[in-house]
Amino acid sequence: MNWFNNIHISMAYQPIYFFLTAIIVIIYTIFIYRITLPKINKFQKSILILARTLALILIIFLIFNPIVKSVSKEKIELKNIIFVDNSKSIKMFSSTEDLKKLKQFINELNKNSEVENKIYTFGDSITSIKNLEADSLSFNDNSTEFFSIFEKLKSEKNISSAVIISDGIVNEGLNVQNKFSEFDFPVFTLGIGDTSDNKDISIEQIKTNEFVYSNRETKIEIIVSNKHFQNKITEISLFEENKLIDKKNIILNKSGINRVSFTYKNPNEGKYKLTVKVKEIFGDDNLNNNRKSTIINILSSKKKIVIIGGSPSRDLSAIYQTLKSNKEFEVVQIVEINNNLIYNQNNSNKNIKDSDILIFVGYPTKKSNKNFLANIIETIKLRKKPTLINFSLNIDYGNLNLLQEILPTKLENISDSFSLTDVEPLGTSNSLLGNDPSSLSDWRQLPPINITNTRLLSNISTEILLESPVNPIILKSSNNSFKNITIAAANIWKWKLNTKNQFLFQNFLYNAVKWLTLKSDEDLFKVKSNKKNYNLSETITFTAVRYNEILEAINNESIKLTITNKNKKNTKTLFFKNTDNGLYEVQTKFNQPGIYNYSAELIDNKKNITAQRGIFNIDPIEPEAITKKMDASFLKSISNSTNGLYVSINKADSLKIKLSKNYEAKIYYKTKVSELHLADLTTILILIVLLFAVEWLIRKKLKML
Repeated sequence: MNWFNNIHISMAYQPIYFFLTAIIVIIYTIFIYRITLPKINKFQKSILILARTLALILIIFLIFNPIVKSVSKEKIELKNIIFVDNSKSIKMFSSTEDLKKLKQFINELNKNSEVENKIYTFGDSITSIKNLEADSLSFNDNSTEFFSIFEKLKSEKNISSAVIISDGIVNEGLNVQNKFSEFDFPVFTLGIGDTSDNKDISIEQIKTNEFVYSNRETKIEIIVSNKHFQNKITEISLFEENKLIDKKNIILNKSGINRVSFTYKNPNEGKYKLTVKVKEIFGDDNLNNNRKSTIINILSSKKKIVIIGGSPSRDLSAIYQTLKSNKEFEVVQIVEINNNLIYNQNNSNKNIKDSDILIFVGYPTKKSNKNFLANIIETIKLRKKPTLINFSLNIDYGNLNLLQEILPTKLENISDSFSLTDVEPLGTSNSLLGNDPSSLSDWRQLPPINITNTRLLSNISTEILLESPVNPIILKSSNNSFKNITIAAANIWKWKLNTKNQFLFQNFLYNAVKWLTLKSDEDLFKVKSNKKNYNLSETITFTAVRYNEILEAINNESIKLTITNKNKKNTKTLFFKNTDNGLYEVQTKFNQPGIYNYSAELIDNKKNITAQRGIFNIDPIEPEAITKKMDASFLKSISNSTNGLYVSINKADSLKIKLSKNYEAKIYYKTKVSELHLADLTTILILIVLLFAVEWLIRKKLKML
């Protein structure tokens, strides 16, 4: 039933049945009141018939469960979101005429009352502008990033369309080129900036290892790009700090890319700033990208490993040959032969003192030189040398007990015998064996080896990596400032013969060296910057991670970051914010070029965790000045992915028409349906009771009861 086009009444049964029932009720009521005792007049009879009829009809009405439906339409007010690029590159590289057209376009958008325009400026960050006046745009932001636009559009509702006014030059933030396709509304892009095909030569990239060793030559590769300078000759120079290292003349390639290599060598350890400059060529439209810097870490030398053997053996040979094959290691071998005669004895004490790691293979034995052993133990204790100890069939546990302070286990029920047994790796998050299931499976399939029958009782701080039914086989510990790995087995050379995973033995030794040479608390607290080289006013992000001794994340730590420039004249102090799961973050910017040092420390440092230090460089180049030409292809890719449209600032009028048409096409009404179940209304029940009550009172007064 339709009353006013938007109000409908529906019933549980066909309405015809209701009307038929109502007619029957009326006839029945008239019939029972046709003769009354005593007789009453027509008016009184009509009142009684009416009261009874209405009450019964209402009861029947409720039985039919009537529902009143109200349908209304609400116009949804859509809005257009406008983002205006407020970065410096707009003012730097746009013509006066283009800036005038931009201001005119914004003013005309403000006059359009048909569409609600929500306006933001973007650059360093997104800023909401209630009443944007064209003259209020400063174009002073030092960077441009588009990810905040994507995030803002995701948070808005009832969007008709979005407009991004920009030169498309992105120099900060995440790549969002393919993310805009998620939206179900068009994103229009209005390009403003330098569209000319400029002549330019620039340093695109410096490719080098971040870490190199002192007194070792390393290759520095420079990638130089050029536009419209092919076959021109220019000069590329490499500087360390302000000292010229080398320079080369190059002929610029027709392809637009040149790769130039320099050889770099530094005898001193430390962190150094390398700068590459390309000589100016007449006609170069952008000199801001003619230089680039990076920071290189010079390490003192290779890792020096000294292996001391109780006697020549296959285990000694396997360990020596494996480590010797790694170019990053300098391996020295010292072997006892024939009662105190030591192979490679020359400078042995000096090599031991200069070593980064000491490895004992079947050492010490009963016949080991007491003075030589005492000197080794003294060096270990004095210099906190990390050690790896591999048992052998002729190791002497009495002499080995002299190293009890650094061992991860106590020796009890000493026995010179060994048992042949299989091995079982323990899957631990800090394992040197490899955490993936395939590595652990490979360890289980290794051939049996000889395990000492001497009882090994591991210390509290000891972690068992490999075990057997008889004893632990591989143990590691870091206590009392001593780091140690012990292999309580002989004939481990068999592991190197493993055919299924030929790198298993090698990877274990390499991982052991890495773990032994790490500082004891280095894994518990780490801080780094997201890059090493920045431009002026570029956002620098520092991240920190904090773990306890069993590598569980620690939240709510107070971490202070101190940043100073190289001459220590300016200092900035910041505090990290805990993000999640042991992760911390802080951001900052600098407007002065130079090399900066940073130090991060725990404020509540009960464990005496070492402060983390680093270095970064800021080039005297503004990010907005590096790229001059508008990136129209980037803007087009955004609009095309959303069925939008890219137009240049010269055709801004066509965009206004497109926005208006899009708004009209997007207008829609939201239908709202509300239901009222009349059977649930107490008013009708009360009315029924009142009608019966009226009838009863009249009948009683007329003495009809």
